Amino acid sequence: MNNQVLGCQVNLLGNVVSKQNTVRYFADGKAVLMLDLVVKKSWKTAQGEFKTHDTFVTVRVLDTLAEQLAKRVQAGDALFVQGRLGKYIEAVQCQWADKNKLFWNQVYCSGVVSQIERLKSVSDADYIKLLLQVEQLSLEVNLRGKTAELMLDKLTEQQSLLVEGALGSKSVKTPQGYERQYWIDGHTCVNFDNS
Repeated sequence: MNNQVLGCQVNLLGNVVSKQNTVRYFADGKAVLMLDLVVKKSWKTAQGEFKTHDTFVTVRVLDTLAEQLAKRVQAGDALFVQGRLGKYIEAVQCQWADKNKLFWNQVYCSGVVSQIERLKSVSDADYIKLLLQVEQLSLEVNLRGKTAELMLDKLTEQQSLLVEGALGSKSVKTPQGYERQYWIDGHTCVNFDNS
């Protein structure tokens, strides 16, 4: 793979939560629309209890797609977004979806491992926290359970890695205001020989 960084492709199916979907324009006349989406995850624990978790993401839509979306999109609308992860999700494609309770959160990310931390979870399961350099972005990747167990002795720093998983986020206060911080909860992981 020659240390080539492929980036992060994101596929999300979620609901629009932003209420003011206003197009703004750059000085060169290019349209930009910022949307906030929520992607929900629900599961049943081993004890039979239902749990839910909401992941909020900010999507940036540009040009004519931004202008088209702004005319129709409203809070609560289901939207399928394909894009690339950076400071925001840079939308490449957006499509309306039928209103239903189906959500989708899938990320494919390729980069170079810059840091590895081997940990144990509360239940004594293997847990690996990686820092992955993806273009100009440092992205945290969490590997747990069987994936962590399988990759435990195979990971080295400066190694090229492909991770498939779910995108997580939280709001972080910065001097400029609040920003989203993203990470990946990895489901599948493949390392590449750098020779």
